[in-house]
Amino acid sequence: MITKIEDIFSQADVNNSGALSFNEFKETMIKESNRYKQLETFVDKLDDLFQRNDSNKDGVLQKEEFNNLLKEVDAKLTSLPPTAQRASQQGTKNQILIQFFF
Repeated sequence: MITKIEDIFSQADVNNSGALSFNEFKETMIKESNRYKQLETFVDKLDDLFQRNDSNKDGVLQKEEFNNLLKEVDAKLTSLPPTAQRASQQGTKNQILIQFFF
């Protein structure tokens, strides 16, 4: 599990700085929301998510901050009503979320 999150982080970190700029984060989330429509809910909230999870306010997300952000997104998807959780022919939103993060 941790390995996959680190893979996503590494792929998003295009300049290999060890942290995600807002642009790196935004591009990754938009790309993934195109694959997993349930994540579209968060695309218009990316700036807020980034700012709230940049705990040391250095303008980038470290791996731990990125992990915390993903946990926040997961918790919000989990709290959706059952009808919103249902994903058409591909299974539940949890399965799609698992595919996204792992």
